[in-house]
Amino acid sequence: MIGQFKVVDTVKRHYDKSDRGPEQTFFQLCLLDEDPVAPMRMMPRYTLDKEQGEVEKFSGGQLNGKSVKIEVREIGKGQTPSLIGRLLLNNGK
Repeated sequence: MIGQFKVVDTVKRHYDKSDRGPEQTFFQLCLLDEDPVAPMRMMPRYTLDKEQGEVEKFSGGQLNGKSVKIEVREIGKGQTPSLIGRLLLNNGK
């Protein structure tokens, strides 16, 4: 599924080392679903992929206020829904 979203904000979440895992920092985009028929009621988050270079390109708020397409493979559950997939820019890449 490819969804159209508007980037509202960029969030940096840091987790200290614990018995649950190592120290990690996640960069996420807070999104607003732009589906005209059935938009999500909550604002989902998309975690930027470090291996694809998305953190370096987009973690500084460059996409704030812009529309993006995300190829959604999975929607994670929790207090805030998270999207797992691939970020596609306006030109489809």
